[in-house]
Amino acid sequence: MKKWKTNPMFSVILSNYNYEKFIGDAINSVLQQTFDEFELIVVDDGSTDGSRDIIDSFNDKRIEKIYKSNGGQASAFNAGFEKATGRYVAFLDSDDLFDSDKLERVYAKFVEKDYALVQHQLRVIDQNGNLKEDRFPGTLEIGEGDILKRYHGYLRTDYFSSSSGLASPRRILRNIFPIDETKWRICADGPISRPLPIFGLTYTLETPAGTYRIHGKNNWMETERRENSLGQVQYDLVEYTNRFLYRWNKNIRMESSIAPELLDRYGIKDVYVYGASQYSLLLLLSGSIPAHINIIGVIDDSFEKDTFLKFPIIRHKSLKKMNKQTAVIVPNKHNYPEFIEKSIGLKFEYIFACHGKQDFLKKSKLYIEKLLEVLQRRNHRRIALFGLNFQTVNLILSDVFYKNSGIQIEAIYDENPKIYSLLGIPVLKSNNSVYTEFDAVVVLDEQNEPGLFMKAIRKFKKNVYLFHGPVKTLRGNRSDHEDIRRKFVNRKSNKIAILGASYFTQCLLQSGNLDEFIKVSCIIDSHQTLDSELFGVKVYSPEDKNIPEFDVLLIPPGYKKKYHEECQRFNGKPTLALPENVNDIAVVFDYLRNNKRNPIMFDVGANMGTSFKPFLSDGWEVYAFEPAERMNNYLRAAYGKIDNVHLIKQALSNKEVKQLPLFISDVSDGITALSDFHYSHCFSEYVEVTTLESFLSNFDIPEIDFLKIDVEGYDFFVLQGNDWNKFKPRVIMCEYEERKTLPLGYSTAELIQFLDDLGYRMIISELFPVCEYGNQQRWRGFVEYPQRLFDDDSCGNIIAFREKSDYRKFVDGVWEKNYNFKSMA
Repeated sequence: MKKWKTNPMFSVILSNYNYEKFIGDAINSVLQQTFDEFELIVVDDGSTDGSRDIIDSFNDKRIEKIYKSNGGQASAFNAGFEKATGRYVAFLDSDDLFDSDKLERVYAKFVEKDYALVQHQLRVIDQNGNLKEDRFPGTLEIGEGDILKRYHGYLRTDYFSSSSGLASPRRILRNIFPIDETKWRICADGPISRPLPIFGLTYTLETPAGTYRIHGKNNWMETERRENSLGQVQYDLVEYTNRFLYRWNKNIRMESSIAPELLDRYGIKDVYVYGASQYSLLLLLSGSIPAHINIIGVIDDSFEKDTFLKFPIIRHKSLKKMNKQTAVIVPNKHNYPEFIEKSIGLKFEYIFACHGKQDFLKKSKLYIEKLLEVLQRRNHRRIALFGLNFQTVNLILSDVFYKNSGIQIEAIYDENPKIYSLLGIPVLKSNNSVYTEFDAVVVLDEQNEPGLFMKAIRKFKKNVYLFHGPVKTLRGNRSDHEDIRRKFVNRKSNKIAILGASYFTQCLLQSGNLDEFIKVSCIIDSHQTLDSELFGVKVYSPEDKNIPEFDVLLIPPGYKKKYHEECQRFNGKPTLALPENVNDIAVVFDYLRNNKRNPIMFDVGANMGTSFKPFLSDGWEVYAFEPAERMNNYLRAAYGKIDNVHLIKQALSNKEVKQLPLFISDVSDGITALSDFHYSHCFSEYVEVTTLESFLSNFDIPEIDFLKIDVEGYDFFVLQGNDWNKFKPRVIMCEYEERKTLPLGYSTAELIQFLDDLGYRMIISELFPVCEYGNQQRWRGFVEYPQRLFDDDSCGNIIAFREKSDYRKFVDGVWEKNYNFKSMA
């Protein structure tokens, strides 16, 4: 029989310092493993309590005992690793515990694939062994992951477990050990785990495989030591990790960096960095500030130490007026307004902002090119900017704007400016009576507020253009413009008047999309008090007798009712009313309301309950599935006391999973999802996932009358999780968008075919393709399956009917209401 000692599969390194109360339990938790091919290396780091006596009481031949003088956690790990002979190495702190099957589960994953790291969460107990509800770490991405692709040199706490949850091949750990013992007396699990993704894929077990004990001595995160140590630990980890990235030629972009050519472009020789923060740390370690530029120091009033890394801390009050070769860099865009506020009286000529992983400058390029195209076509060579915010920096720093544009920025106007200049451009209060000469105003609007555009019009009475940056953009209106082009391209007469000096009108005129087809004679607005033009087009009141001739009155979406009187005044003229947005839920509700007694709706992906609300009011019984904690709390507050609504904090898919990561976005609440398909997604929480079949087996539900699914790509999986022999919903509405579904492994055609095979008849409610989430989506029309969609890149909802009679009634209703309908007829 092969002896375990000659070649154990695992080496377990257990480090201890003065934990006599817990060390015995920790050792026993390893000796009781169901997988017995291991050696246990117990390293006592100079304990002064009774730890050594307890360790010596164990005579198991699988234990290697090391007694050394106190040197800290890294020193203990180094001593243990030097003695390790196993193929894989696992770590255990002496106040923590392994589950009895921990090594067996970890080994199974290493056999399955050559992972660089297998890790897991830990249950949490107190010093008396009482189990708490928490998990440690609180957030950890489950399953296989290529962390390196998402690493970006950034410190993410939800990537790695603590030392008692880590295991790695010893051949890989040889690249990491020995660890610096002077720097890592505590938190030595950090320099072990952080470099591991460089060497391969990682896997996180679905459920905990050990226990983390919180007690007075180890709970340093909640003590004063945290304030003194955590910041330095984070700094050291970033520096340490990036040294590995460099050594192994892994070209990972830092989260905070600045294009070196920007500093050279403006002749900068000296820079300050704003804020002693993690973002500043990443910037200083990124190497993006050229070596020939002197970093004077870090500006921060609240940082307690006198230095940040090796750079001096500078207080605001000690700063004086800067020369034109000195700049300040703000590493985090969220700190930019804060910096402006704190910099009253400072006269930095140049203020730069780093853009982080979203790389705003790059994403803005397309939209800046479009803006420049319009400005150049209309011969606007001298412009002013309106609004002092992050988009201002975006626009000015853009290479697209800088190189060969032939456009000069004369000034920046703001309603409440805090600085005198930005990148050498004067900053003026918007009500300043001394205006510089310029041809047009560009409104820099981060929040996409139409009101800001009107403010600029009233102040400057100039041609005003909106720049939205990478998230909010005029491209979102292109669908409306295409509608107009199609309807005018074959007309002999093309002079139009536009109803309302509105945001829509501004976007339409600014875009230039219609210039070759249509001449806009005038704008008619009864609320307009401006004696000015909008992009060269005169604005008239409906009562004005000098309104120029036009052939068609263009009515923007939603304006037919709002401007009813104006429409009546021009009854003699043809009108072109752009189609209203169609709410699919409202259309389905109008059809299903009062159709039977005690109907049942399943709302999968309920969000804030807007979809099920009308059904609830109509007496329906509603089962609302919403796994997101914040949304679920809102639903419980709003609907929790209503008898005929059932709120379920679970997600639905095609298989049951205890824990699956849920991702949220600051761009839109509507794209909360089980997959991180959008650049703005970040991990929120773990949620429980069940199936329709499993859920329905626990309830006495006779029939589902309406199944609405909106789960950002998982719609097909929800359908696959149903037992169709038992439940076949009367009407189904589910979302399609291949931008989300193709990465998950299915196409729109496959989803439709699945429903077709089940005997459903379908109407597709098609929206124009999404330019960016967070913008209002425009409805295009209904398409009767199997007719081809208007646009293969579109998105929308599939409305499926089990009964032919229901389908025919719905189609008749669509015809009756004169919706845009692409039918088989």
